[in-house]
Amino acid sequence: MLKNRLWRCPLNAFDSLRLHWPDYLMEAGELALYMFFVCAFSTLLQHPVSPVRHFIRNAICRRALMGLWMGVTMVAIVMTPWGKQSGGHFNPAITLTYYRLVKVAFWDALVLCGRAICWRS
Repeated sequence: MLKNRLWRCPLNAFDSLRLHWPDYLMEAGELALYMFFVCAFSTLLQHPVSPVRHFIRNAICRRALMGLWMGVTMVAIVMTPWGKQSGGHFNPAITLTYYRLVKVAFWDALVLCGRAICWRS
């Protein structure tokens, strides 16, 4: 019910931040966890002294395994309670799509897209 009232009365930037800061922190935590796993898996698969690198000698197989692990990690993070609550907006295209469908307010979309761009630069 509260959600319906919020769409009729658009929020300003301060109100959006005040009401949704837990969601923003969850998004940041999910992204930090994802980046940790990216670093851990890439080190495990690609570092020259890693035993996994010597066990899997084919570079294409290592890259395929890395892609599989990253996909599973992404799905696992999005399916957690935090991911279900915050929406798991890792990709700004998803956030912009939800904004276009009027499921995310303007200021929320701006913060989530800005966060995603800042973390990647």
